[in-house]
Amino acid sequence: MTVRATASISAAQRIQPVNQRDDCQHHVCPLGGSPDRALPRQPPCPRGDQTRIATTILLLCGLAFSAWAKAPAGYLVVEFKPRALGPFTHTVVGIQRPGQSSFFAHQIKDGAFPKLPELLRGGFNTVVRRINNHPRTDSYRVYRLPLDGDEAERLEQTLRGWSKEPSAGRYNILFNNCMTLAKRLLREATLEPPKWLMGTKGMERWLLKRGAERVSPTDGTAQAQ
Repeated sequence: MTVRATASISAAQRIQPVNQRDDCQHHVCPLGGSPDRALPRQPPCPRGDQTRIATTILLLCGLAFSAWAKAPAGYLVVEFKPRALGPFTHTVVGIQRPGQSSFFAHQIKDGAFPKLPELLRGGFNTVVRRINNHPRTDSYRVYRLPLDGDEAERLEQTLRGWSKEPSAGRYNILFNNCMTLAKRLLREATLEPPKWLMGTKGMERWLLKRGAERVSPTDGTAQAQ
């Protein structure tokens, strides 16, 4: 009886049910412990490689989405054109909304372009006007501040509204000039530049302290300070 029982157990160990074999069709388990009864080994299962590829794709998609989510919806742009009016720098402001719209404007004399003596004397009416054709050269110094979507849209509509008004006040070389428009727009964005800020260099330093980025005037790429 003992011999027969041992033989039965040995036969049961050698013959495994099919449903106990490896689930992957690319791996066939031996039918018994004896090497001469083992089936040929197939190539490794590609499911591991497929899993790694899928994981890599998901990670890349996640990184791309994260970068897209962090990208600002728009920018408040302040530009300075050196020696636009004799020794004076001209200031231009705008709202950029990538993939949607851009609106640039400046505060200028209402009428013919002023001569230098007229600028120094002041007293003429100024208006805010849109710049339809705005080519830039390397002499421009361009700074931009990031905005969220609602703020960018609101500021663009504000600037458009100012461009339709009949007057932006009488020109004064110290207190109401092209940089005044930049200060107005910055205050609308709750950035509050100081009232004493008048010179171009001072404005540039203040913009950098408030987190503005200096960018290329031609292609918009970041520039070293």
